[in-house]
Amino acid sequence: MSLPAVESHRTSERIFDRTIFYCLIFVVVSPMFSIAVHSIGFGAALILWAIKMVVARKWEVCRTPLDYFFLAYAVAEILSTVFSLHPSESLINMKRLLLIVIVYLSAASLKEEWKIKTLLGTLFCTAAFLSLYEIGNVFITHEPRLNVFQHYMTTGGLKMIVSLLILPFILDEGFSRKLRYALVALFVPIFVALILTQTRSSWLGFLCGAVVIGIVKNRTFVFAIIGFVVLFIFFAPSTLQHRALSVIDPHDPSNNLRIRMWETGWRIFCDHPVVGIGDTDIKQTYIQYTTPIDINEGGHLHNNFVMLAVTLGIIGFSAVMAIFVRVILYEFSVFRKVFAYPLARSIILGSIAVFIGFQVNGLFEWNFGDQEIAALFWFTIGLAIAIERFTNRTAADEKEIITVTKKSD
Repeated sequence: MSLPAVESHRTSERIFDRTIFYCLIFVVVSPMFSIAVHSIGFGAALILWAIKMVVARKWEVCRTPLDYFFLAYAVAEILSTVFSLHPSESLINMKRLLLIVIVYLSAASLKEEWKIKTLLGTLFCTAAFLSLYEIGNVFITHEPRLNVFQHYMTTGGLKMIVSLLILPFILDEGFSRKLRYALVALFVPIFVALILTQTRSSWLGFLCGAVVIGIVKNRTFVFAIIGFVVLFIFFAPSTLQHRALSVIDPHDPSNNLRIRMWETGWRIFCDHPVVGIGDTDIKQTYIQYTTPIDINEGGHLHNNFVMLAVTLGIIGFSAVMAIFVRVILYEFSVFRKVFAYPLARSIILGSIAVFIGFQVNGLFEWNFGDQEIAALFWFTIGLAIAIERFTNRTAADEKEIITVTKKSD
């Protein structure tokens, strides 16, 4: 191939890389305000990525420690669909498997430090500015719960994830004070918006994720969290106080309703234990086991683990649990490897906190089945993989420089 042809090929590849990267930004940021924009950006990124691989005749889907676990989950979804009570609906819902591609797309696209910083900066800034708008809307319209762009439960889950991603940067002294103060300014409106969603499961998810960050990074911060919770319970507006205290109230109607749904879910699982009823809206099945006492009862079961057992059976449940275990073990192993690099360790610690927050949130919500939240959850896993690879390259480059320097001496 001639030099002009080689240069043209490289230019074309750089254009593809940049365009796919900007589509990835839309994929990660758009769940904050529009599921339609998210879907369009995701579709565009996949098409461009496929075209690039065809044109370059190069397979760019990198191997990850999760490949076989994802495959097991896909097989479980297929089996569940084949034996589903409603196969056509279950087949449509299998599209949630596509979101896993975000892991591979992120790992393949985020090869350079400027891309990682640009994407995270865009996510943090977008979340902060949207939060300011949402907070203003709550005070203007006097809406009881913040839900401008999505349902308040989805909004709560998204604010929780972004808050936990920002927090390690604020606590890490490896960054300049100016940057950390700027991140505090972004964190505050996102955190306030999280509180105003009044989504208790997201509050609990944030607190658990933040405690993990504090234990790993700064034990004093754990006491600050405890102090904040105490002050919140005593001095927050009465509506928010009631929401916080209702978490442990056995007589709270929503708590009782969740327990009722989980008990019904257990009975459904006992009748369909192997492959479940299929990845479907379970309302039709639910009403065969109990008579709903609430209009919103039974569409899903407000718990990831119960929903996975009911829809995918023990096979699918085990596959997803295996993914979760592998993810957290992998992220902790990466954290130990990248600890010397402030950017990398903050990102990985944030990803670990998001994982913890997601699981706690998922004890009370079906967030695994919420496209917006799931998209960000899978992104943090892809980001962790990208960070490990970026750090490995950086360490290799530094080692090579040292070797060359020693030889020259």
